[in-house]
Amino acid sequence: MVQFPVSSLVAAEALVLFREEFALCRLQRTERALIISDPSTNPNYVAACFGAALSLGVEIAQVVVPTVEGTPDQISTRVAERPVPYQHIIELMKHMEFVVDLSSRGFLHSERQVEMLSRGMRMLRVREPIEELQRLFPTEDNQRRVQASARVLADGAQYRVTRGGATDLAVGRGATPVFTQYGFAEAPGRWDHWPTALAAVAPDEQTAHGTLVLAPGDFAGSRYVHDTVHLTIEGGRITRVDGGLDAVLIRDHLARGQGTDADRISHVGWGCDPRSRWDALERYEAYHQGGAEMRSVYAGIVIAFGSNADMGGRNRAQLHLDLGLRGARFAIDGRGILDGHEFLVSELR
Repeated sequence: MVQFPVSSLVAAEALVLFREEFALCRLQRTERALIISDPSTNPNYVAACFGAALSLGVEIAQVVVPTVEGTPDQISTRVAERPVPYQHIIELMKHMEFVVDLSSRGFLHSERQVEMLSRGMRMLRVREPIEELQRLFPTEDNQRRVQASARVLADGAQYRVTRGGATDLAVGRGATPVFTQYGFAEAPGRWDHWPTALAAVAPDEQTAHGTLVLAPGDFAGSRYVHDTVHLTIEGGRITRVDGGLDAVLIRDHLARGQGTDADRISHVGWGCDPRSRWDALERYEAYHQGGAEMRSVYAGIVIAFGSNADMGGRNRAQLHLDLGLRGARFAIDGRGILDGHEFLVSELR
């Protein structure tokens, strides 16, 4: 069960933050806004959203849907033993100017998100504890670093990630746009997550090849890695996973997506926020928020497998797995971009 602070004063504190965040998102009095929530949504955030929007004179409403099970690609419940999507809710969101996604799973990496944003609606996802929202509130410096990272990623043709004598993974750039998150959604058709700062790109999936070795302290999905895991990538797909319990869990994850692109590389990139902490999974375990802060850790590398429709990629799957590496090296066309815990390129610092 997800735990939330019981004091109603949390909503008062959050209201101030949400009002500042909505200002960054350029929410205007003339716009229509919608809150999407489910039974696991923090009620303090719903109250804060309403208060912040109403204080700006914005027309706002809330839709509560059943908790999503299995995939961010569907808002669904089980009827006649199969998921039935709530298409009318999707249609409603497409007619909004601004949507605040407070649901437990969200729509990231799904075709549904692409469908909704295509109309120009902008969406802000908020899930993390209030302490994270406060400590990692979006900054101009983070936005600058993320956008500079996007330019660096876009200019290359070949990416290579190495660490020690074990990890050595190469992949071609491809032609998709670079995906950026700096914590607010201010432009039509933009999705963002408060409080994240990262840049990533869906590469040419079929070109990925090499070995990816996860060490204790790295992360896989929403848990830390406790023992070494060796992943072999050929033709863009994970073809072998060796190791102990962590390897078993990764193999089980991939088995659930058998016959789809769950085992094919989704995106590569790095975090940009020097305030983000790698121990976030442990610190906020009670909130079951998945450790999104770890994806933002300054010079931390994230390599994902599975769905990437929202990033312009070709993968179609109901699963997505983020793998995070500490102390690795990222090179583009032979040029070192980051090494260890530091950026080597001045504009990314």
